[in-house]
Amino acid sequence: MVDNRRVKITKLMLQEALIDLLQEKALENISVRELVNKADINRSTFYSHYDTIYDLLYSITEKYMKRIIFQNKIHDSSLTEHIELLRFMKSNRKAYLALIRTGQFFDYLIDKSLLIFDSNEMSFRMLKKEYKSAYETMVQYSCAGTVQTIRLFLEDKLELTTAQVATLLYETQEATYHVLLDFQK
Repeated sequence: MVDNRRVKITKLMLQEALIDLLQEKALENISVRELVNKADINRSTFYSHYDTIYDLLYSITEKYMKRIIFQNKIHDSSLTEHIELLRFMKSNRKAYLALIRTGQFFDYLIDKSLLIFDSNEMSFRMLKKEYKSAYETMVQYSCAGTVQTIRLFLEDKLELTTAQVATLLYETQEATYHVLLDFQK
């Protein structure tokens, strides 16, 4: 049990170090040496947990992005859930900004959005071929706007309350869902 706790602490230290470094520079400019110095651990310890910095970034992405994807529901999430989510993101601002800057936030959101839409009544497979491109484009457009709004919110560049931002995202999400439904008619 002590080893398990030690592993968790080490991984947390590495995650925090990478998140901190991503506030200063791009991922491709961060070396393992710089990362382990920041985390104050040995290089061999890093490699006992991860093969590359990208593996570490992936673990950070999974940790933080799982929290924001409402399982198997895009249009069913409530306004209250959106407000709670934005508060959670604000309390973990550095991590989410790092994921936005690396593109992980957008990529994860796109992948999960397409999977969730496809698994619900909006079957991607059922769309006519000429609508599939429009469908993917609409999802990407919606996700890009969502990510940009969240970035501005986390950087305190919006003169809106958390509830107002949540309402904006919620209503935009609902509108997008209905536009996508119209493609099936």
